[in-house]
Amino acid sequence: MLSIIPPTPTPTTKMSLTLVRFLAFVTFACNVCLQSYALIFERKSISYAYAPHPYMFAGYLLGQACLQALWLLHLFVNLWDDSGSTLNPEASQLAYTPIYALGNVCLSGWAIAWLQERYEAAQWILVVNTVLQLYGMFFLKNGTLDTRKDPITVLVSKTCVAAALMFMWKTWGAIDKLSPPSITDQLYSGAVFLVLTIASGPDRNLGLCLLYVLAALYCGQYRNTGWHQTFPWISAAVVIAIVVDCVVVHRTSKVAEIDDIESGTREVERKT
Repeated sequence: MLSIIPPTPTPTTKMSLTLVRFLAFVTFACNVCLQSYALIFERKSISYAYAPHPYMFAGYLLGQACLQALWLLHLFVNLWDDSGSTLNPEASQLAYTPIYALGNVCLSGWAIAWLQERYEAAQWILVVNTVLQLYGMFFLKNGTLDTRKDPITVLVSKTCVAAALMFMWKTWGAIDKLSPPSITDQLYSGAVFLVLTIASGPDRNLGLCLLYVLAALYCGQYRNTGWHQTFPWISAAVVIAIVVDCVVVHRTSKVAEIDDIESGTREVERKT
């Protein structure tokens, strides 16, 4: 059976590692510059049906850019090594970098389409970006790579997923008519947030990022009261999912500890 998971890159030459660094840095710089320009010179007369609060939206992107800058620095310098040597990055970071670079290209394209008020084209670009980010996150979670030594790559992938959803809602808010959402639309949107919160475990980073997205949408500009009233209910469902997940993980770890103690006790008794 063919596998859709790309092989783990193993840059054994200086040229291949240099190419990875170049693509990651250039696409990051272009993305940050174009996004900043799009947000600063955004047409003020846009009448959103709903949109994330501009300050919360900009604050999330700023924090994400700082995190990604730290992550990119690890491509050039081994930050987690006391010697500060320029060792090869972790395999998980190298595997995720192409997906990350393609996502930056998509968001740069979104900024250009947004500035030209081509909102439908911008939304289709974001669909591609969202699929890429979801694939990258679940590839790191369920792939054959060991990500325990590289938690920052996992965090970067999850913040990118949340950012992709926030961009989607912002853009769709400029397109959407003022018709109230149907029950099906509300349930579908809530299910997306819940599934992503649960499926991205065992850590709760994506769930917390999604709560931030929902808070930004609730605090932002709106003319569609139906969606505005839906965001708190989705937030409550996400909070419940996070709490239940914490309880389940805690109980599972306790059971594992008890099993380890009992197995150790039986081993001692057998030896004596």
